[in-house]
Amino acid sequence: MQTALSSESQPKVVNRWLVIFGTALVQLGVGTFYAWSIFNTPILKMFHQLVLDPATGKPAAVQPHLGSISLIFSIGALALSLSTIFVGTLVKKFGVRKVTISAGILFGISVFIASRVSSADQLWLYYLSAGVMLGAADGIVLLTCQRYQMPSNGSLRKQV
Repeated sequence: MQTALSSESQPKVVNRWLVIFGTALVQLGVGTFYAWSIFNTPILKMFHQLVLDPATGKPAAVQPHLGSISLIFSIGALALSLSTIFVGTLVKKFGVRKVTISAGILFGISVFIASRVSSADQLWLYYLSAGVMLGAADGIVLLTCQRYQMPSNGSLRKQV
């Protein structure tokens, strides 16, 4: 005699297309971190550290503070690398959805904080928000999407 399985013990059926669509949206969102260099010139202009050539209106060759702005991406890349160390443990403890949503919230908070920086005196806030927080959120989300939401055999074509 077979016993009926309760609804709690039956595995949930997940629409693969929703997973693929969600992963693509997340990848597009956090992939903006890799385009950080497009923000260098506007940040320098905002901090009044960019010297423009009066004849052409283009940035002059000497930009003494460009390195301090570029350091934001370097810090972010380091935070991204270091955050991937903990992703497996976080996913095992809290689950893929909770980790992905938490990293998305961290991503949003870091972008919000970075958008509020208005002077060169607050550059440390850029390092913290756009560097450490954004980089860590990016690493967590990217690795979670790539490792845990895709098919276990790595073949997306076979699953679709």
